[in-house]
Amino acid sequence: MATGHTHRIIDGEINTLDEFAYECSKSFVWSWRDGNGLAYPPRNDYYYAERLPQAIAELAEWDNSSEEDRYAKWSAYATKQEQHAEEARKRADLAYLRLAPLLDAAKTKVVPETHKNFKEFMIQQLEDTIRHDGVFNSDWYRVIPYPEWADSQRGEILRTIERCSEGLREAEENNRESREWISTLAALFNLEVKDADERG
Repeated sequence: MATGHTHRIIDGEINTLDEFAYECSKSFVWSWRDGNGLAYPPRNDYYYAERLPQAIAELAEWDNSSEEDRYAKWSAYATKQEQHAEEARKRADLAYLRLAPLLDAAKTKVVPETHKNFKEFMIQQLEDTIRHDGVFNSDWYRVIPYPEWADSQRGEILRTIERCSEGLREAEENNRESREWISTLAALFNLEVKDADERG
């Protein structure tokens, strides 16, 4: 049976190994997937390139902020946590009210032996959902005391800077490796390659 790649050989549209390699490259090269031909990959580091300078600015702002400014930020955070907790409590109560009757009904439903697994599956789904969505967990919304919160903020900004720096390095390395792989493929099978921004 012809595959998505070999049917064009059978139809007479592909006659050489280079043409077949070009067809197969569609499965290996991400930048091919838009249908505009083989191309080097576009940059894929936009998030890190934007987020890194923001995080550096946040660090400078944090380091230059007064204790009063930091306390005001913590106070806003604490208020939001309390609001989120109340919303989550209401969602959990509503979920439980909707799920519990169905669980009771599923448990008491009489089914033939051939459908026991299906009944058990329904019960398991409902029990898992109640455990996750039908019970309010106040620990998730605990307001971190100001001293602990303040100590953690600078560390979190530094971790963001580290993640973004590492992300940029990895994106550059992945792009370099992809370009090398595509260049080798193109050289092996006489394929034309464009930069991603040169395609229509």
